[in-house]
Amino acid sequence: MEYTPALTIKNPEIGKLYSFKHKNEQYFYVHSLKEPKVFSALCPHQEANLCEGSHEGEHIFCPKHRWKFNVQNGKGDMANLTPLQAKWEGSTLMFIPPFKEKELSIKEVEDLERPKGGLLLGNYSEFNNPNQVPVFENWIKEMGKIFALRLVKDVFLVSADHDFNNKVLKDRPDGFRNLKQLDDVISELGVIGAFNSTGELWKKHRKIVAENLNHKSLIQYFPNILKVSHRLLKALKGKTEQGEFDIRKLFMRYTVDITSLVGLGYDTNILFEDDNDLQKHLDIIFPMIYRRSSAPFPYWRYFKLPIDKQLDESLNIVQPIVHSIIEAKKAEIKISLDTYEPENFLESIIISQLKENKFDDDEIFGNVFTMLLAGEETSSNSITWAFYYILKHPDVIQKIRQEADEILGEDGQIPKTFEDLAKFKYTEAVAHELYRIKPVGPFNYVEALEDRVINGLQVRKGQQLILMIKDAHLDENYFSEPHLFLPERWLSGGCPHHKNHNSKVVKTFGGGPRFCPGMGLAYVELKMALIAVCKNFDLDFARDPELITEKFALTNTSENFFCKITQRTPELMIQS
Repeated sequence: MEYTPALTIKNPEIGKLYSFKHKNEQYFYVHSLKEPKVFSALCPHQEANLCEGSHEGEHIFCPKHRWKFNVQNGKGDMANLTPLQAKWEGSTLMFIPPFKEKELSIKEVEDLERPKGGLLLGNYSEFNNPNQVPVFENWIKEMGKIFALRLVKDVFLVSADHDFNNKVLKDRPDGFRNLKQLDDVISELGVIGAFNSTGELWKKHRKIVAENLNHKSLIQYFPNILKVSHRLLKALKGKTEQGEFDIRKLFMRYTVDITSLVGLGYDTNILFEDDNDLQKHLDIIFPMIYRRSSAPFPYWRYFKLPIDKQLDESLNIVQPIVHSIIEAKKAEIKISLDTYEPENFLESIIISQLKENKFDDDEIFGNVFTMLLAGEETSSNSITWAFYYILKHPDVIQKIRQEADEILGEDGQIPKTFEDLAKFKYTEAVAHELYRIKPVGPFNYVEALEDRVINGLQVRKGQQLILMIKDAHLDENYFSEPHLFLPERWLSGGCPHHKNHNSKVVKTFGGGPRFCPGMGLAYVELKMALIAVCKNFDLDFARDPELITEKFALTNTSENFFCKITQRTPELMIQS
């Protein structure tokens, strides 16, 4: 077995974590006076990058679910890391990487089966279907988990194979990037940040975004989340007199209020403003990103349709609002820069700019604007679909309610601390199940930066890929009775007849180094919303649930989903 250079450290510091990459795999080493050991940085749970978690003394914590591992021996509470043999040669740390058999190229993308399409547009007409997911599901049944599509002049590789997709996601940002057309569309809107940057620029943005959305930060942000959750209770009480209401619109306002406070330190109070400019125009911007990124050619650069002019108008209103918030906060921080303690993402990135000149104004705008868009669309749609499923399963509502009554007591409405929220194990299982069965972003769109051979398939530089992550979530090889909504499958000993349960395949928040750093915040928002409603109200469909439809535009959006709500009386609380 041959040793391979890992990294060179001239003056290593005791207890400091050092990370490095070898053949597109991430590793870490924590220096001590003992024999050196190197570990893979991929968490054995869902393969998040442990180096993006927190390193506290003898332990490193996964950024996704806080799994803990000892940095000297790899032992953890839930699983263990396997140490790799290492040694020092002067100031260079040497290690023996895990052995992997060399893959042989068997097929080219051109050899893959394709669905029949039109002469000029290929499969674009079917691809552009607003109910896109069933179209892909039918193609998978017809051609298998890996096939090709022609969208006008471009041939896309489509994969619903979990192992293949996982290798691609792990190989970002070096081997693959977000689809260039998608990134270009976002950049044209004046957005430059962690979502659409690549290379060293991405690393710079990713570091501060991950640090300010990690577990410690969520605890710090919780008072603001609690503030908006109390506001949600008040808004729900107001809906009891309304008859019926659009539940998706309600939760869009809830998530924007949270994101604006957590991200910008700015209270939009959209939950109680029916004609808020920010909300109205954010609703226009996100769908247009999908429309343009999936267009067969960039027509808007040559002529603009009415909807493109509407987008320009929305941007001209939203951008000054966000810039004014940034400038006001920057002026406030400058007064006491040396002693200023940041309380939200915007403050942290401004301090980094003022002290270290790491970010310019456009980059600050890009990151906070991305948070606003993502906070509105992804989280709100997930919460809405969660209520669709629990309304279909009244027993789930009763279990959430029972858990809330036991933890909060008769008088408590919602968890008052982050520690209280962590006690809601069944509610968290409901969140896990929702993200498994209904990922609002069922596709990842990526592009190869280098030639790669993956599972016998040659992927050439520049090749565009559509990774359908949802298929594995509903595969009986990974989950027993996968099409059933069963939160108990996530509870230890909760459902023993579920022989298959592989949480690693759930990629709702992506995978590898570029997994979504907002995952923790999304879980908190969803759990707080479930508890707020189930503990204090009786919710039901206001119309036939069969009339609820699904529309895809980067995320799966519900349409025609109306609810009616009544206050849960204290007498019924006691009886339950």
